[in-house]
Amino acid sequence: MSEQSNKNNPNNQKRSDFRIPVAIDIYYKIRDAVEVSKDYLKMTALNISAGGFRSILDRAIEEGTFLECMILTGTGILPATARVLNSESEEGEPGVYSIRAEFFNMCDTVKEGLTKYIFAQQRKQPKSLRRRF
Repeated sequence: MSEQSNKNNPNNQKRSDFRIPVAIDIYYKIRDAVEVSKDYLKMTALNISAGGFRSILDRAIEEGTFLECMILTGTGILPATARVLNSESEEGEPGVYSIRAEFFNMCDTVKEGLTKYIFAQQRKQPKSLRRRF
């Protein structure tokens, strides 16, 4: 495949980690320079990779904020730290925000566990859905 046709391929992923559309619960605490929030809050990621995730929330989270995350895979809990890349309101949906976050300093064991989960979920999806992302 030529470089030009590869650029025009909507199925081409330009990230180093494979992303999959999947609803996965993540519990998080906001961590700032002073303290960590006391209680975990729940969000559901709409897609995830070993590099980060996208989620919808009922609140904006400032860009650059660090989150202490617990990712529930169904077979275990994977701890991770994520940094919010952006948080923007969803067009036409007041009070709904889309956030994108990247995992920060994820240890190899957690990254391996998350990668295994992602590929297991991908094998469960219909082939038609796999090609879309």
